[in-house]
Amino acid sequence: MRLPPEKNSLLFGMVSRLSEQKGFDILIPSLQNILKDLPCQVIILATGSPDIADRINVLKKEFPQKIVFIDKFNNALAHKIYGGSDAFLMPSRFEPCGLGQMIAMRYGTLPVAHSTGGLKDTVKNNETGFVFEKYKSETLLATLNKAVKIFNEQPAQWLSMQTQAMTQDFSWSASAQKYAQLYEKLINEA
Repeated sequence: MRLPPEKNSLLFGMVSRLSEQKGFDILIPSLQNILKDLPCQVIILATGSPDIADRINVLKKEFPQKIVFIDKFNNALAHKIYGGSDAFLMPSRFEPCGLGQMIAMRYGTLPVAHSTGGLKDTVKNNETGFVFEKYKSETLLATLNKAVKIFNEQPAQWLSMQTQAMTQDFSWSASAQKYAQLYEKLINEA
């Protein structure tokens, strides 16, 4: 990605669509703060809204050594970003299901996610990722700060979270077993 190596710099990755649903309205102001103040870098692979792309390109010009923006979709590159990042950005306003966080966790990349829909159901705060409740730039910023702090100051906790994230089972076999247990419980209560 041609980012210069930075010691102790957390790499945030994002693979997404450029739409307001995906949280860019709160992400872009948050990135302006963290790129200026924190040891981190960002890679965004996304296509969609030209307006959002323009706003990200402004950030890219302001912080050329800290952010890469690729305005296209490439599945092979997407998986390199999932696997090569330390944390994965999913600040979605709403997310009925979400697959990105599950793919990221399988690689040991910890999601930073808004507590909504499928993200709320799959990412456990401080266990398998970082979750923020209020959909505001300030709460996202605080969560990004927390992720960078744990990455740099508590490597054992970071490793434990990665391990927990990688062992999550989102397969249909696991889901089917949970449904069977629920149905059995309901039958026994009837």
